[in-house]
Amino acid sequence: MKQLQDFIYASSQDFNLLFESIDEVDEYTTLENIYEDIFDKIYNNGMINEGLFSKIGSALAKFGQKAQQAGEKADQKMKNLSDAGKSAIDKAKEKAGNAWDKVKGVYTNIVSAIDTAIAASKDTITSLAEKFKLKKEEIEATIANVYSNAIAAGKEIGKKIGEWTMNAAKFPAQLTAGATLIVGCKIAMTAGFNSDMIMDLLFAAGLK
Repeated sequence: MKQLQDFIYASSQDFNLLFESIDEVDEYTTLENIYEDIFDKIYNNGMINEGLFSKIGSALAKFGQKAQQAGEKADQKMKNLSDAGKSAIDKAKEKAGNAWDKVKGVYTNIVSAIDTAIAASKDTITSLAEKFKLKKEEIEATIANVYSNAIAAGKEIGKKIGEWTMNAAKFPAQLTAGATLIVGCKIAMTAGFNSDMIMDLLFAAGLK
């Protein structure tokens, strides 16, 4: 059984990751920007260097390799990506040059996983954007940033994202719940709530 201080510390770390990931995205950031940033994170200092993965890049690469092992070829997944995903892939090809064939599977599977999670929550995202006067693109970018940071940090949600997106039809509630929570926190922060206030509200609601 976890001691209370351990639980509070672990919860605070998880929430800090969520809030920082949300705060990193402004109204001018697009989903394509986030996908491009993910590619840059795979390499030290954003430089194409096949053998020297940064810590965050290694985590994202490992996630992509696991997705790749699930079977579906990168070329097929590329066809099903959003316009933002396809554009980011094209730019990544240019950056990678001759190394593209070695990295396309890993990168495409990361983008595809996050793309799938966002597509599964399309109606929820559209509804919340309209109701709270936010740009749909901003919400999508925020969700993508939270998910990519969670994956890279090795958090449990990052591992679950992989599981859920392998079969999005089987886990629509989980994917929608994640999107709703992220957007809810963004709306609260926009309305003037700080992270401590949001955490207090979630704990008061019975979060364990």
